[in-house]
Amino acid sequence: MRDFRVWGLLPAHILMTLTMVLPILIIVAVSFATRGAYGGFSFEFSTDAYRQILFNEGWSGDLEFNPQYLFIIARPLVLAAATTLICMVLAFPIAYWMTLQDGRTRAMLLFAVTLPFRVSMIVRVYAWLMILGNNGVIETALRFAALRCASPAWPRTSTACCSTTARCWQAWSTAKSR
Repeated sequence: MRDFRVWGLLPAHILMTLTMVLPILIIVAVSFATRGAYGGFSFEFSTDAYRQILFNEGWSGDLEFNPQYLFIIARPLVLAAATTLICMVLAFPIAYWMTLQDGRTRAMLLFAVTLPFRVSMIVRVYAWLMILGNNGVIETALRFAALRCASPAWPRTSTACCSTTARCWQAWSTAKSR
């Protein structure tokens, strides 16, 4: 029976390979291809794309290292790592605590956790805008406490991006587990 469970997962592994791993390999292969004259590409090995990302031609005609694109590439990776860490730090202790509760309490807690997902996504987005936006709840409270006069810039920063991504990931993972 155990052997069947292993072989029974084979279609899922094949599907995952075809839909996730294969497209990534195609993108990597195309990134090393040569650009065509009128668009498209030909499969001749070339590192021109990576040379254009990492180096600029200096005044003397020599190639000079340019870290600008590396910062652009690194920023979403850092945000993804921060989002993952926030989700793990917040979700695992709460999930563990929920598993220690009796059946009725656990069911009520699970309902409370999934309650926001029963509301339309548009309503949730507008609620976040009312909380985080200009003249929102947070800005009004800060202005009332005389801590900040100008409108906050942080809703358009990495903090807002990370918190929103963490919330969306939590929403997706909860919806997937139902």
